[in-house]
Amino acid sequence: ELSADEASDLVSDNGFFGIDKTSQRLVDFVIKGAGGDLDKLRAGREGILRGFNEAEKAWGGKLPDISYETLTKSLETIDEKINFTFNRYSRKV
Repeated sequence: ELSADEASDLVSDNGFFGIDKTSQRLVDFVIKGAGGDLDKLRAGREGILRGFNEAEKAWGGKLPDISYETLTKSLETIDEKINFTFNRYSRKV
């Protein structure tokens, strides 16, 4: 069983389930899975949003604040990659 201190450590700034590390895992999954394909990047972003909405429904509508902060950080990074990829592709056309 997990103690309160252990649980707090896991969601702390440097914890495995903290905002930065969780966001990075989501971002890595989408970016590596897309392999530079703009449509796949967009689909991965949409998948994160759909999954988040499903989680809200499953948990009764409102998730802990850390979830929203993680979502925001993840989407910001993915959006940067989408914009970079779009701009790079647009220059080639």
